[in-house]
Amino acid sequence: MTNQVKTDASGQVSNEKFAGKFKAVIEVESHEAKKEYLERKQELIDELLNYLKQLAKHLKVADFDLDLTKLETMEGRMEMKRDLEQLGVDSHKIVKSLSDIESDVILKRMLLRSEKMIVRVYMIEGFDLATRDIGSFSDPYLILRCGNKSFNERENY
Repeated sequence: MTNQVKTDASGQVSNEKFAGKFKAVIEVESHEAKKEYLERKQELIDELLNYLKQLAKHLKVADFDLDLTKLETMEGRMEMKRDLEQLGVDSHKIVKSLSDIESDVILKRMLLRSEKMIVRVYMIEGFDLATRDIGSFSDPYLILRCGNKSFNERENY
């Protein structure tokens, strides 16, 4: 094994480091433990939903139904909280409890979803920059790659 260093186009030693890409949920558990966990989780959800449906029936609230997919967004959670206010149980933090119980499912769905968004990058500090000019400091600039797109700020060094 040799101790090779990466150099840039000018022959200077590069300080570029590849951090890699990672987007996953890692579960480390036995099949039996996972099965028990999922069964208990479903029991908790079913008990809570049955209780809420009985309460809605008792209070004569028509068409009461909780959609657990609403837990993925803050807007959905607020809508669910408004639905629960009709039953007078909003102070019991049911939405938070359901979010905690469903957190693994919510996270998996969010990781699999692609969203268009605006990304703002603020470069705060640079250090250990290689000198490119003889007798003066570097003129660093930013190249940002996001997916297949590349943004080069070489003109704004």
